[in-house]
Amino acid sequence: MNSDLSGVNPLSTLLESNVFTVVDVETTGLFPGGHDRVVEIAALRIDIHGNVLDEYSTLVNPERDIGASEIHGIAASDVVYAPRFDEIAGDILGFMRDSIVVGHNVNFDLRFISAELGRCGIWIPDHPYICTMLVAKLADPDIPGRKLGVCCDYFGISLNNAHCATDDARATAMLFSRSVERLRAQGVQSLTGLGLRSFSGQGQSWPLTAASGKAVRRGEQRNIAAEQGGLLADLVSDLPATNVTEGEFDEYFGLLDRVLEDRNLAGDEAAALLIMAMELNLSQQAIARAHQLYLEDLVRLAYEDRQIVAAEEQDLRTVQRLLGVSDPAYEALVARVCENDGASEKDACTDIGDSPDLTGQNVCFTGEFHSVIDGQRISRAVAEELAKSKGLNVRSSVSKKLDILVLADPNSMSTKARKARDCNVRIVEERNFWRMLGFTVA
Repeated sequence: MNSDLSGVNPLSTLLESNVFTVVDVETTGLFPGGHDRVVEIAALRIDIHGNVLDEYSTLVNPERDIGASEIHGIAASDVVYAPRFDEIAGDILGFMRDSIVVGHNVNFDLRFISAELGRCGIWIPDHPYICTMLVAKLADPDIPGRKLGVCCDYFGISLNNAHCATDDARATAMLFSRSVERLRAQGVQSLTGLGLRSFSGQGQSWPLTAASGKAVRRGEQRNIAAEQGGLLADLVSDLPATNVTEGEFDEYFGLLDRVLEDRNLAGDEAAALLIMAMELNLSQQAIARAHQLYLEDLVRLAYEDRQIVAAEEQDLRTVQRLLGVSDPAYEALVARVCENDGASEKDACTDIGDSPDLTGQNVCFTGEFHSVIDGQRISRAVAEELAKSKGLNVRSSVSKKLDILVLADPNSMSTKARKARDCNVRIVEERNFWRMLGFTVA
């Protein structure tokens, strides 16, 4: 990055004659030149008055673990069906080309975009940019801080979902337009008066990479996941609608415990459940009842402390989707459990959650954990000590000799998770793992 504009494409010095692209990225970490990747990106083309001419945003599959979810609020499950950066490179280039890039601490965004494009073999030329962190300070030197939230508060701009790329980009666009408005009132009429600088690229001209139009925005991935979650429902449709006599659910619940312990449902696992249902003479009606009982017992386990926290709600919703339980049915059973203060109905006892004997098994942990046991957040070190206390052997890497890989997000794309799948190692979601060991998880 430099302030020399000699290599920049010619631009009109008149503010009205330029188009601006506001960008914002959410990332796995802080190091674009290393292993960190973009997990969400937004781009808005605006005029000098802040009018939005076009908008694009998408989650991005980083093909690695998701990083600091507590900051950007994105989970691995959110990006499973999102496009990779190489699939949306043309879309981003289309917005940036022939415009001035704007962003808050925009060097950070440009470095990540440039690094992602470089991984695709794409290099952009030197490019003009304006940082709203600087232009806001030029407009009013009395701003008490540099962060986007502070600047927005100072200028009376709403920022409801910080660290969501779309909301950050929209707020940045408003901050830019209001800062420019103040500067123009002070007599500034040229780009240089807005602190225009140049980003040093390695390309000689703008690449003509075609846009794909692919995008999966926050919230939309749940709809895609719901479609994927219909796998078991499709198979169950092969069962008879009703039977004169129904079998017992215990064996079916036992298989459900095993196939759902990673909070994913593969095709062969769904097929195994169907075969089990046929062997037990279970009908579609019976399976629907079994799935609701199973989910209700999970709700009851979550409600043992008389509350269902956000992490528990997310886990329950995942199981709901996989089992094909409707939203009204789920909400009704939650209400029933809460109204009964967690008490179990006689005919709703699924007896799930039995603690298997894992003594002597080899376990490995990956990712950042979120469970709370006895009021303590489970760190990697604590996790390993708890596992050892129950007689398990803790391993630092994944191999075919490993018995269990424990992770916070079953959709993790970390190196360990990918290798465990390749080696057919048993993958268990963290909350399930602690319950298997007999711990009460909050």
